[in-house]
Amino acid sequence: MVFAVVAALQVGTAPVARADGAPAGYDREVGAPCRIIAAGATVRRVQAVVGVTQDGVLGPGTCDAIKSFQCTKNLTVDGVVGPITWGVMNGDPVPAGTRVCANLTRQTLWVAKGGQRTYTATRMRSGDPRLPNSSTTPTGNFTIYWKDKDHVSSIFDSPMPYSMFFHRGQAIHGSTFTLPGSHGCINVTMDDARRVWNRAAVGTPVSIWGVRPL
Repeated sequence: MVFAVVAALQVGTAPVARADGAPAGYDREVGAPCRIIAAGATVRRVQAVVGVTQDGVLGPGTCDAIKSFQCTKNLTVDGVVGPITWGVMNGDPVPAGTRVCANLTRQTLWVAKGGQRTYTATRMRSGDPRLPNSSTTPTGNFTIYWKDKDHVSSIFDSPMPYSMFFHRGQAIHGSTFTLPGSHGCINVTMDDARRVWNRAAVGTPVSIWGVRPL
């Protein structure tokens, strides 16, 4: 089957620069604008599925909604509406399994299974590079490779309860939120950490996207 490429960026206007200097629709962790490449897909049709204003503009809001849709439906989060994503948007079966989703722009985290959100954290924060010895939380598609319920940071000598490690030393874990941001991990409340821990086994995919507001 041949899939036609559908041009779907700004309609009749040049991209508008965002506050961080990137053009509208650009997502730094992906390195390219969100794209719609599946045959039959248009910006407005995609917007209708992901629940944003149908203005025909593939801007940051639509891009964010596409990634949220992909994560909830247990798809690779890349912002590209290709044949697989478009198929699920039109009723194809959702891939089986659980996925943890973290939206840095909105500072929200949820767990999805069977194409539905099964748990949403009450609070989340990600890495704040303004803090000493800190960095932004990495974005991309990862996997929980190790869990340690009573972990203690070897760098900061501080507890990281219910740690679920997904990239090097970065983990999703419980926090008391005494600082405005994390040192690079994804922090949730203690109760949220426990609930996510019980839903996400080793091997669970973790998808992270967006840019933390500073």
